[in-house]
Amino acid sequence: MSPAEEEKLTAVVQARFPEYLPVLQLAIHTGTRTSELLRSQVGDYDADTGKLRVRQKKVRNSSPFRYVPLTTIAVAAYEKLAAGKKPGARLCSKINGGDLQCTRYWFDPCVKQAGLVNLTWKSPTRHTAASRWGMAGVPIAAVSKFLGHGSIQMTMRYAHLQPENNDRAVAAMMSFYPAETGNQFGTR
Repeated sequence: MSPAEEEKLTAVVQARFPEYLPVLQLAIHTGTRTSELLRSQVGDYDADTGKLRVRQKKVRNSSPFRYVPLTTIAVAAYEKLAAGKKPGARLCSKINGGDLQCTRYWFDPCVKQAGLVNLTWKSPTRHTAASRWGMAGVPIAAVSKFLGHGSIQMTMRYAHLQPENNDRAVAAMMSFYPAETGNQFGTR
């Protein structure tokens, strides 16, 4: 999702379902799966580390938790969702109370009203987070860890967003030599 699309969608959600805007923001900024986000509890954010504990169940033989660093927008969203709730309570609630169990009933109409085409919940959340991390130069292994992918192959679909990695690799290797070192071996 582009920043312009995010702005349109955010404006519609703010107008129609302002209580759910922090849910959308937290999803965009963490890349969590819908089920993971909806399992989040008050107390899952640790202000000392700046990370959100994500309760994961999808990847077999892995830790039941992973940790994702939060942006200031994500922290503000978390704090809005947690306000007035006891530790251990579900973070995401329905407007009229109770645990939020899906996003389609409010998200899909907002997408339509914003005039966005072919946008599903997964697009603005997981794919946007992964793409933005990739474009910003976050190592693919870290992106994989943040997303909770079972294998790095799943995350490699975002590697094309880092075309400058070849230049970085050359610069990294050359950083161990004096700046004036040229082609001293006479190869062409």
